[in-house]
Amino acid sequence: MVSRFAIHALLLSWFAVLLPAASQVAFAADRVALVIGNGTYANATDLAKSAADSRAISGKLKELGFEVTHAIDRSRTELNRLVQAFVHKADGAKIAVFFYSGYGMQVHGDNYLIPIDAKLSDVDDASFELLALNQVISAVEGKAQLTLMLIDAARDNPFAATMKGLNRAIGGRGLSRLKQPSIGMLLSLSAEPGAVSIAGSERHSPYVHALMQYLGAAEFSISQIMTRVRQTVFKMTQGKQIPRDYNSMLEDFRLFAAANNGSNQPGTADTDRLQHELAQLQAKLAKLQGQPADASGSASDPDAGKYRIGEVLRDCGHCPELVIVPKGDFLIGSPKNEDRRVGHEGPRKKITLTKPFAAGRFEVTLGEFQKYVRATSKEPVNFCWEEPGFIQTAEQPVICVTWSEAKNYVDWLAKSTGKPFRLLSEAEWEYVARAGKTTMYTFGRLISPRLANYHPIFDVSFSGAKRSAQQVFAATAVVSALRPNAFGLYHVHGNVAEWVSDCYIDSYENLPLDGKPFRKETCSVRVLRGGSWKDFPWKVRSAHREYWGIHHSSKRIGFRVARELLDTEAVRERLTGKALARALQQQLKRVGCLAGLVDGDWGPGSRKALSQFNRRAKKSESTRTPSEGALHAVRRMTARVCVD
Repeated sequence: MVSRFAIHALLLSWFAVLLPAASQVAFAADRVALVIGNGTYANATDLAKSAADSRAISGKLKELGFEVTHAIDRSRTELNRLVQAFVHKADGAKIAVFFYSGYGMQVHGDNYLIPIDAKLSDVDDASFELLALNQVISAVEGKAQLTLMLIDAARDNPFAATMKGLNRAIGGRGLSRLKQPSIGMLLSLSAEPGAVSIAGSERHSPYVHALMQYLGAAEFSISQIMTRVRQTVFKMTQGKQIPRDYNSMLEDFRLFAAANNGSNQPGTADTDRLQHELAQLQAKLAKLQGQPADASGSASDPDAGKYRIGEVLRDCGHCPELVIVPKGDFLIGSPKNEDRRVGHEGPRKKITLTKPFAAGRFEVTLGEFQKYVRATSKEPVNFCWEEPGFIQTAEQPVICVTWSEAKNYVDWLAKSTGKPFRLLSEAEWEYVARAGKTTMYTFGRLISPRLANYHPIFDVSFSGAKRSAQQVFAATAVVSALRPNAFGLYHVHGNVAEWVSDCYIDSYENLPLDGKPFRKETCSVRVLRGGSWKDFPWKVRSAHREYWGIHHSSKRIGFRVARELLDTEAVRERLTGKALARALQQQLKRVGCLAGLVDGDWGPGSRKALSQFNRRAKKSESTRTPSEGALHAVRRMTARVCVD
């Protein structure tokens, strides 16, 4: 039998290895970013894509382990404050990234970023109303080991027609040439000096589209990424636009989240493994001490490692986000009077799911699938997964994937994480899609373009599902677009039809009533659910079914993952009111932030404690009222963050 002292010694040794990596993940102090998207201008034509571009870049940088400050539509005063705060955060960081999308202009050879409140009636107002790019560059120079400045502002001056004195200021198109930056910096403009960016017809600007495609790619260094960004923009704009870089880096870093980036820190996969092994050791110690074993490894934290219904979790850096779905029962299939019902949607059966499980919050994205392809070298048989004939970002669902390839992907997730990832069964899919509703759609009896991405041609007699040409995606949408259903799942209707694990049967007569998939010895035809961006509204109903062979692929087909919860992953119902406040107070006290009582009364002391936690742990949870999100954030923290 292992002695209690031996386990203590083992724990100490594991903490020595794990804590540097854990602190890097939790605090992200080595990677900081400021992302700004100015698109809604008070005195100029709006830029439709700036907000979406900045959100995409912000999300990608967070994915890569950056502590990101994201701001949309900011005035001159607000921009100054944001830059000032960013300069302080960048001081001593390993990598600092500044990204700006919005209007820019040049005056007397100097470049300016244009705040949303600028008026610019005279050229002499530029230094008072605008943010000088050179001042931003000078302020951040030398603060971080490496500084990247990505500027998507090479656009025509929106005030050119009304500004006095513009001719004498020699205010050309786009931005002017930059000076070579100091050592350790890379400056990137979305277009050559004197040229302007092309708006393009896609969701993101060509420059941002290219950045999203390559940022974080494990096989590329920063210089290689920027080279590919130039190539992609040049190709997308048919040679009309090419980004310009000013590179003074002495070392060529990699941004990939699991890379060591020149340090001896373990990567994301190593951290996941170490945390799992640490939890096992701590469970043994707790057992020896007569304490209940705790899945997160903190014997003093009774809630750690226990999930709540509706909670979002992510098992690893390359894993899709999951939502905890409650157990329950429902009637699978459609009633006989449902419009456009097909015979194989019945007979209706009561399905009972006896345990909670985790379902993909989003459809599997192109970016997530690319990581699988790089890791396994298993290229899909249909090349259209990367070249479908329309522009894709990493945040859109992967398409042109066969059932066999989807199955290989979930098997890879299971092997790389040690967690039981799989495809949803057909019954589970309809259960999470309906999310407690018995109507045709998860949102009710009607569907609209505000709720789902389906075919632009509609049948006016069907459920009032009308849409105009302006509301058409005309391709797959970003997986987080539109709104989620009551279970927190996005795009259960439309976008891409989703493979499930079941063998196809033409009736529910013999369907398992416990939610398990229907299986048979030889199965070459599988089921798809949910409909797609190319389908009519009646094909995106909750009960609609279709089926194809396991090697079939199409631009309208993707998939969503699921995984079973382990025995150690206890699930609790949602907390509300005083119970939620008490649980959050308990966690704040555990991490050293709360000095007062754990009484369930959410007052000034509790708000101050959560504010202190946010500041120390670099979080942004609302302090006004207790929330499940705040509880989850504090519960996941292993260190006493408020104790120096």
